[in-house]
Amino acid sequence: MIYIIGIGPGGDTGYLTLKALKVIEAAEIGIYIGEMIGEDFKSLFKNKKLFTGKINNQKVLSIIETAYSSNKGIALLMPGDSSFYSGQYLEQFTLSEYVTHFEQSNYKYEVIPGISALNAICAISKIDLTSFTNSQNVFVTSIERLRDLNQFDNKELAKTFSSKPNLVLYQSYRDWYLIKKLITVYYSPKTRVIFAYKVSWKDEKIVESTIESIDKVLNNIELPKHTIIVIIPEI
Repeated sequence: MIYIIGIGPGGDTGYLTLKALKVIEAAEIGIYIGEMIGEDFKSLFKNKKLFTGKINNQKVLSIIETAYSSNKGIALLMPGDSSFYSGQYLEQFTLSEYVTHFEQSNYKYEVIPGISALNAICAISKIDLTSFTNSQNVFVTSIERLRDLNQFDNKELAKTFSSKPNLVLYQSYRDWYLIKKLITVYYSPKTRVIFAYKVSWKDEKIVESTIESIDKVLNNIELPKHTIIVIIPEI
């Protein structure tokens, strides 16, 4: 049996659901592609096999096929919630790609949801995305993915921003100055802006300011490209 498990932000096993923890404890093989998995998670696989780091897609499928044919329980770990920005374009399978392959292979599998980085950011920063003092609309996107898929359209983004929704921007930090240029037209200078990276890790970075002041703050801080941006306008 294959379990596709969202492990949350990856730095704190406390973000695992009880169901996810039970399945991980029972699994014989673990797979996590990449480095964003903390030592506490790795310790859950003590005396078991955990594959992690840079693993290409074909190698992942080979590991799964070998373990599945031996009737071993497989915990396929994915960051955050697997249904929400899982995988990397042309590098790591997304949830939908795993599901397609498992269906074609007649594998038995189950998807176990996790806590997204957005959930964790909102909890840490005490954000209510649908409070009665801000927009009831939440717009989530990734500029990087839009560019990868040739779906980026500056005019369409501006049209969306014009309604002043709460904005959640994954994989978009490299385009911050473009984003700022667009939101400055529609959002108040006092609008709350949050940048978050490695939430739940010991070296997490959460930077909060306003549209008018954030650039001064960012001048003294180095943030990676996968930093998440959250923008909360007031009505």
